[in-house]
Amino acid sequence: MDIILDLEGEREVSGVSVSLLQDIKAWIFYPEKVEFSISHDGANFEKMGEVVTVNEFDRREGSFKKDYEVRFDKRATNFVKAKNIGMCPPWHAGYENKGKAWLFADEIVIR
Repeated sequence: MDIILDLEGEREVSGVSVSLLQDIKAWIFYPEKVEFSISHDGANFEKMGEVVTVNEFDRREGSFKKDYEVRFDKRATNFVKAKNIGMCPPWHAGYENKGKAWLFADEIVIR
């Protein structure tokens, strides 16, 4: 599932960031990567950049927050953010139950 923001009209934008959470006990995982794209019509998107997750917390218990950000100067009306990893990874207890992984966004900032 993609996260799409509607800015309710065209705006000058210099960058976008999103804070994502991870807590493997609650089946909440960082995405593999976050792609930042813009659109003028909500249907066709132009990629502005991406941030690949470095999984330093892959199997570590606890709650963690990671910021993903790209900078650019464009006019836009919509953005696409992050894609969920889908199912829990094979090493996770939820995998045996065909458990779906969650993707939680804490904050989205548009500059």
